[in-house]
Amino acid sequence: MPSGPQLKERFGVAKATTEHAIRILRDEGLVVSRKGSGVYVRGRTERPVGLGPHIERSFEAFKVTIDFAGFSGETLHHAIAEPIDRIRDGLLRPESLSVRNPTPIPTVASS
Repeated sequence: MPSGPQLKERFGVAKATTEHAIRILRDEGLVVSRKGSGVYVRGRTERPVGLGPHIERSFEAFKVTIDFAGFSGETLHHAIAEPIDRIRDGLLRPESLSVRNPTPIPTVASS
């Protein structure tokens, strides 16, 4: 996994933010830290990891950015429906919300 300073630069966030994110990943069992060596993504997790809680937690931020790469907008809608409802109800108040959903362009075989 990239180092803390690399993550800080790549995503334009504070050092504390990268440390917090790595701590969450470690607590979820998704990464392992090796002192003096770095942080490594686990090859296999002990239990399935749902994205719902992570997406919902991200909506508590001041600026929310989601890059979604999936097969359907329906999957994205399902993942963000509850936080969007909480924004409508005034329970969450991010300053901005940016969602990117790149759509693959099917290739056509030439004959």
